[in-house]
Amino acid sequence: MKRIQKRKNKFIVTVLFVFVAFFIWQSVEIMAKYYATKNNKGVAVASGLYFNSDKLNKKTGVATDIDNITADEIEGLAITTNTASWSSGSIDIPIKIQNYESNILYNDYGLDISYRIQFKLLDVPVGATYAVIDKDGTSYELNTTTYETTETLYGGSLDADTYKIRITLGEGGMNAYDSARVLILAYPTAPDYLVNDTNQQYRLLGIIEGYPNAMKLEIESAGFLIEKEFTDDNWKEKVQDSVTYIYNIKTKGDIIQDSNSAAKREIIVKWRSEFLNIDQYNEYYLKAIEENETAENYYTETDTEGIQWSCLKIKVLPYTNIKIAFYKTEAFNTNLGENGIINSKEEFVNLVKTELVTE
Repeated sequence: MKRIQKRKNKFIVTVLFVFVAFFIWQSVEIMAKYYATKNNKGVAVASGLYFNSDKLNKKTGVATDIDNITADEIEGLAITTNTASWSSGSIDIPIKIQNYESNILYNDYGLDISYRIQFKLLDVPVGATYAVIDKDGTSYELNTTTYETTETLYGGSLDADTYKIRITLGEGGMNAYDSARVLILAYPTAPDYLVNDTNQQYRLLGIIEGYPNAMKLEIESAGFLIEKEFTDDNWKEKVQDSVTYIYNIKTKGDIIQDSNSAAKREIIVKWRSEFLNIDQYNEYYLKAIEENETAENYYTETDTEGIQWSCLKIKVLPYTNIKIAFYKTEAFNTNLGENGIINSKEEFVNLVKTELVTE
């Protein structure tokens, strides 16, 4: 009996040992899976965090102050310039700081990023002033000092802050302008795990430079509206029956996104002042008279054939439709017909001309 009892006890101990060993093995496996899952979640969070810009590029490095960016780093940066035409007044170049890669890839809820952004002139401005327009629309002049601010991008949806570099030409216009570069640095300051002093992987750098270029503009058409009613036989009767002649000018060229800040181009409207008088209530005429202290916008000239022309200089944008009324003089009536100067529809049409001012 004792031998049987000993065998029984030995069997129980063996079973208990196997059970304990199996329990320990299962526990280790469960803990391993837990930590692996936890680590994988950490990787997923890190890979789903976004701190980007539409014009600045990610440049890993140590310096997190704009004054410490090295010349070698600056030399390797891409330069962004304005896409809109600009030849007078001001140009705004916007820069976005954002928490997304696309409309479906953005920071999760709770992943708020505080960041610091700095702006610094790399060159001495010539012929222009520079300013930073912050996200609230407040303007700060850039000169010898660096402009900086700290803001927060909030997770859970698309979020972006827009800043602008505003360059305003001086009195000398684009002829006196020599472009200066603006260096921009942005990087996270919170949460702490994004901040790495040894190699800031989320650091954004870029250079903005304004490029002056004249807006493309063409005269699409110019002529009297009455011309549409002309035939070789009836043109004289049509001209005689009309008291007022509406001259229509249409322009085309670059697409203008902001007509309030876009630079306008100049055209000149010329007419035979012996035969036609301009409508003195026309807005372009009144403005020219008002600004005509140096006789640059409204004047007379005589061509090589001794013909006198009145000239009106107008500033216009592409895709503008201008209408100017003209009235015939007494000399017009006496010179219309076979014995006069206006003896064909071409001679009538050529009483007014329009040309683009070349710069």
